[in-house]
Amino acid sequence: MGGTLEPANTKTVIQMGKVKKEGNKFAIRYMDKIEFQKDINWVVAVTIGHLVLHLRWGTNPKHWHSLPDANFIMRPDDSQAEQAYLFAMELLLPKAHLEEKFEEVTGDREELGFADLDVISDYFVVPTLYVYKRLMALGLIE
Repeated sequence: MGGTLEPANTKTVIQMGKVKKEGNKFAIRYMDKIEFQKDINWVVAVTIGHLVLHLRWGTNPKHWHSLPDANFIMRPDDSQAEQAYLFAMELLLPKAHLEEKFEEVTGDREELGFADLDVISDYFVVPTLYVYKRLMALGLIE
């Protein structure tokens, strides 16, 4: 995509923002205190959602190039936050692939256990909470 990832301390992320734009390239900063790859993946996917949906990277080159080379502090309104969240869900947990893995892990059982969620979470390298929320949103669990 033309981007890089940069772990940074909390102060840097707060003061300098999550996105650094330089020409057609960008860097996504995430807090270096985040220990788990699953959490990093989630933060990065949401930030990519903002890049694509709100800064128009890759979807509107004219808009993207009109933005100054700068550090962007993402302060989305509620609808933008929701859009980036849904983008991350679609990116990291695509419906068809998730449904297939869900069926493989759960089989014909009526009940889904925490261990099943963890298996799916490990497979997609996404926090278990978001697997659960995505399965709920898709109506695969109640």
